[in-house]
Amino acid sequence: MFNKKRLIQTESLSYAISVKSTLNDHNIPYTERVDAGSGWMQFITLLFVSGRGSYGLNSDHKQTYSFYVNEDRYEQAVKLISRL
Repeated sequence: MFNKKRLIQTESLSYAISVKSTLNDHNIPYTERVDAGSGWMQFITLLFVSGRGSYGLNSDHKQTYSFYVNEDRYEQAVKLISRL
């Protein structure tokens, strides 16, 4: 991810959704990555994060959510999510 810095990495779905909403509300472009173990699980997880599924309620499955922003917007993004 050229010229991007990792803003956060979390296993909390609710926090990931809050970060995503905050970045969207302030028009900060981001790239998100969900590591869920396999391609199928990742697909289902992405559906859940986007509000179109129910995967992720089972605590036996752990996902890691990472958000990356452009270097020039990094400081602004850090300040915004520090309020969450």
